[in-house]
Formats: sequence, C-alpha cells, structure tokens
Amino acid sequence: MAFGTDVLSKERLKTTCGEVLIAFGQIDTVLNIAGGNLPRATIGEDQTIFHLGIDDFKKVTDLNSNGTVLTSDIFGLAMANQESRVIIN
Repeated sequence: MAFGTDVLSKERLKTTCGEVLIAFGQIDTVLNIAGGNLPRATIGEDQTIFHLGIDDFKKVTDLNSNGTVLTSDIFGLAMANQESRVIIN
C-alpha cells in the first residue's frame, strides 16, 4: 500500500496521516526522505555566490527544511502517545 502526499502542505499531510492511521491503526516509523535540488540553487566550482539563483535556492530550502519539519510535526503528533515510535531525518 502506498500513500502520496505533499510535504509542503500541512492540510495534505494531515489527510495522509489520517489515511495511514485508518489503514494501519498507528504509525511506527516516519522516514523524512523527500527532498531535491535545482541547478541554480547550488554554486559550481567555477562560479561565485553571484551565480546563485535565489528563487531556486528558496524552493530547495523550503522543500528540504520545511518539508521535514511539517512532516515531523503532523506525523509526530499522531505518534506522540505511542510506546514505540521513530522519526528518521
């Protein structure tokens, strides 16, 4: 069974968390493995900070940082009162 979600949408994460709870009764493990990069969000060997595409950098940091925090927040709340649980970042 697979569940799709959007790690940048608190509402979609809540929906997905509910779907998982309905299917399995509890959540034992969360793997925060969503992430990515864009070419202009990094600085190459022969580039300087002035080559950085700030809009792309913001998209990448939003996905990689905020996506992890939101997922941990929503799923962690559902897991908090369980005896056994783990979130892996």
